[in-house]
Amino acid sequence: MSSTDVWVERYRPNELGKIVGQPLIINKIRQNISAGNITNMIFSGPNGTGKTTTALVVGKAFFGNQLIGNFKEVNASEKSNRGIEFVSKEIIPFMREGALNFYAPFKILLLEEADNLTADAQAALRRPFEKYNQNCRVIMTVNYLEKIIPAIQSRFTVYEFQPINKDALIRRLHDISLNENLALHEKQYDSIADKVKGDLRKGIGILQNLQVDASDMNGVF
Repeated sequence: MSSTDVWVERYRPNELGKIVGQPLIINKIRQNISAGNITNMIFSGPNGTGKTTTALVVGKAFFGNQLIGNFKEVNASEKSNRGIEFVSKEIIPFMREGALNFYAPFKILLLEEADNLTADAQAALRRPFEKYNQNCRVIMTVNYLEKIIPAIQSRFTVYEFQPINKDALIRRLHDISLNENLALHEKQYDSIADKVKGDLRKGIGILQNLQVDASDMNGVF
């Protein structure tokens, strides 16, 4: 792997059992996948808690390497992706068409940062979410669940992701450091964990930016 790789992507889990810090949520989703079906889901919680990773793993569980055409990821944080026009041109057409092969009976739409959608755009999605549910399951990730209108929340199963607990976060940083031949003191792991407050993505980013020699480590924390 190139030294220029982003570690967050390099160490992104590719199966449910490797996702850190959300055991109850992962167990429930695993049960649904084992049954061959999932509901429309909202993954709510702070940054760096595994929302996007979990959604991507769900897609891989159903489609394997056949994601193209069956799994669509869009991000509502972009201004052009927040309104009714985007919903009508990009989201609804994808939901309308069924899966492209027999890997699953439906497609999956990952709508990231859906709490940025305007209220009108959300309202325009209520009926399509029901009408095309047989063709497409939807996973929304949000930081602020209260920004999603009640009419949509009632149509989804809501999973509330919690900040990664300190012990689990430090264990994951340990594993990455070992793989990258980083030599850190325990107090430095502790300092990283305190700094990122449950945001594993931020913690991995700090690891990547650290210098490994002791002189460079001095004064970082």
